[in-house]
Amino acid sequence: VKDSIDFDRLNLGVFTDHYLQVKHKLEIVNGLDFTLGVIWHRRVQTKKSEIKLDNINVKDHYSSFALGARIDYTPGQYYYWNKNRKVDVYSPFPTFSLDWEHGFPEVFGSNGMYDRWEVEMNYSYKTNVLNRIYYQLGAGIFSKQSTIWFADFYNFRHNHVPEGWWDD
Repeated sequence: VKDSIDFDRLNLGVFTDHYLQVKHKLEIVNGLDFTLGVIWHRRVQTKKSEIKLDNINVKDHYSSFALGARIDYTPGQYYYWNKNRKVDVYSPFPTFSLDWEHGFPEVFGSNGMYDRWEVEMNYSYKTNVLNRIYYQLGAGIFSKQSTIWFADFYNFRHNHVPEGWWDD
């Protein structure tokens, strides 16, 4: 039943996520970007859970080390040069993204393995001088997890708006 469990009273445990991410972005051709990087997470339990589950052993901390790759493609990307720096302006087409991350066990203290796949399409359509319609469609899967249960979907975070809202 939808309201039969009060999750606020259960005290399921709270984790703090400390992470380090190093990545490099390369523009292959205009509108096609490739990003490669590594990310390390250490999630530490800050508030112990009061629930004891039979089949799950909740640890005090979880660590993960992963290699990630991302491809972004924006067809028809307009740009201009500001001295030696390329500045992307807009495109009449949406941006398509494919994001992959693979966690390696036993590397830098990692205690789990996983794969994360995300696909996304986003577009900003200017209707007139003052208005825009912005949409974003995406899907993701968190697979091959052994002991890591933190599905860290980058594109589905509540603060992820790739181009911003243009709202001061």
